[in-house]
Amino acid sequence: MTNVPGAGFVALLAVGVTLLALPLLAGGSLLVARATRKSLLWTLFGVHTAAIAVGLAVFVTTSGIDGVQDAPVGAAVGFVRFALGVVGGGLVVAVVAEGIPIAVGAALTVVVGKASWRRGLWYATVGYALGGVGGALSGLTLTGSIEAAVLGALLAGPVAVAAPVLEAVASRGQLPTP
Repeated sequence: MTNVPGAGFVALLAVGVTLLALPLLAGGSLLVARATRKSLLWTLFGVHTAAIAVGLAVFVTTSGIDGVQDAPVGAAVGFVRFALGVVGGGLVVAVVAEGIPIAVGAALTVVVGKASWRRGLWYATVGYALGGVGGALSGLTLTGSIEAAVLGALLAGPVAVAAPVLEAVASRGQLPTP
């Protein structure tokens, strides 16, 4: 028996880290978009790409690979292809896990709340960020376990879809009455 984790454990770890990271990246994208006055859609893309690239750079610098400057050209080309695959794969995961709930929440905000697409996208992204971060903090605070934090981060999607409620509260300054 070895102390090397199996593929299933590594996959679960990757899913957990992704569920915790995506709401934080959505919140960071909101801050960057607000500060730069750029489109939120392109800011989400840029912030996620930068985060994946930084994660890849941290992996390379901490993995103990020596002699990178002496590597043959074929190895360098292989690494670039690997890096592009990691960035592309990470963006696909972000589109599926984060983009779909945000798009559904934005569409519901446009249809139900009679808001613009831009406004709906903002509220759905705020919902995703607040739901994920709030759920993770609640799980961690209540139980003290990282598993509960990951399960709490699953609230990001439902809260993003509830964006029409956030828009209604913000635009009217009060809670909607049943």
